[in-house]
Amino acid sequence: MKKLISMLMCGMMVGSMAFAAPMEDDRSYLPEGEEVNGDLSYEEGGQYYVPTPEEEAMNELIASMPELHSDSYYKVVSVTPFLQENSYYCGPATVKQTINAINGSSESQSAYASKLGTTTSGTDMTRIAPVLNAAQSKKQYVYRNFSDMNFWLSYGKWALNAGVPAVLDINTTNVPAFPYRTTGHFINLSGLNMDSNDGSGTTNQALVTDPFGPGFGNKWYYVTNVYQANRNHTRSAIIS
Repeated sequence: MKKLISMLMCGMMVGSMAFAAPMEDDRSYLPEGEEVNGDLSYEEGGQYYVPTPEEEAMNELIASMPELHSDSYYKVVSVTPFLQENSYYCGPATVKQTINAINGSSESQSAYASKLGTTTSGTDMTRIAPVLNAAQSKKQYVYRNFSDMNFWLSYGKWALNAGVPAVLDINTTNVPAFPYRTTGHFINLSGLNMDSNDGSGTTNQALVTDPFGPGFGNKWYYVTNVYQANRNHTRSAIIS
């Protein structure tokens, strides 16, 4: 069972948009050796996802679409952040953020936790897309594995172009731009501001909507930091 971690609630404004520049890897506010983890790992019972042949074909098509590879790209989806109610509710909170952004309303985090099968060990990522698809009809969400920045950006833009946020499972090990340590945490990808499609441009930024205390709210990070945190995770997957 993952330990409960008290969340920093004071001084955080819902809807704040700040740019999180790279910082030193100082996470001393977390108890030594303790991490924020709200996803269900394979060891804890998380399921492997096997895409259908149709999904694999669609993934290849998305990654090859010219309109998803222009160097100049800007798209932001308005997502209201909801502070996760405990240390393992990042899955329910991120689902709530996603559905609320699409429908303009949403159920409680505990209601989504029940639908997702969330336990004190966290949420199985493979359960998220079916819950999102049952709650709205604007976008058919699919669990997609990626192997490089090209696929990742294409999948992210695929969601944003439909006017919806994507869902990421991140591991911030060796990515000190994030103000907390985790090997498994759910957030939304809510926007991209690109001047080069390979992520190397000087203004390339990704907007994330994070339900957890130290990173709570809508914040801009360098695209390479968000990509690396998502790529670091064992799943290397995005729901879009």
